[in-house]
Amino acid sequence: PEAAAELGVEVRNAAGYSTESVTETTIGAALALCRNIGYYDNYIKSGRYTADGLMFNFDRPTRRLCGKRWGVIGLGAIGRNVARVAEALGCKVVYASTSGVKREEAWECVPLEELLRTSDVVSIHCPLNVATRNLIDKAKLEMMKSDALLINVARGGIVDEKALADAIDNGTIAGAALDVFVKEPLPADNPLLGVRHPERL
Repeated sequence: PEAAAELGVEVRNAAGYSTESVTETTIGAALALCRNIGYYDNYIKSGRYTADGLMFNFDRPTRRLCGKRWGVIGLGAIGRNVARVAEALGCKVVYASTSGVKREEAWECVPLEELLRTSDVVSIHCPLNVATRNLIDKAKLEMMKSDALLINVARGGIVDEKALADAIDNGTIAGAALDVFVKEPLPADNPLLGVRHPERL
């Protein structure tokens, strides 16, 4: 913004323009991971379903969101809307503030470490700044439950991509969904493109 201002270009935040769309992306990603939609879509389209000759495939168990604990990192307009929809789907919602600001909210505010240790789904909705760059690194990923899911629809750079690729490969977490990356489009050497279980990502 400073460089733009020096050139006489006004920069403004278009608040609220994507709240519903990003909420739907977040919820859709969580459902896709819980239901193993990517895996089973490939299972059918690859011809394996036909070749196996079985009516049902139980390779990958599916899970429900209902009854799960959903941790929201950053409770701005998008995070609040995700919390509302997740709660409507039967999730118990908690949130962590990256700014340190605490307000009266419908959901409990907990420390980030507690959120990571106890949540089944963690979704990120905070801005990228000095405090949030690589916020979710190797140590934070290791705090998460082994069957937890991580969703980043905020900004690339909040999640350490190499650490995330390792966490998926090592089974540190069950899966992740990303709508943002450090570099876009994704470079060919990005570690996320080489995960051994791409259906978890």
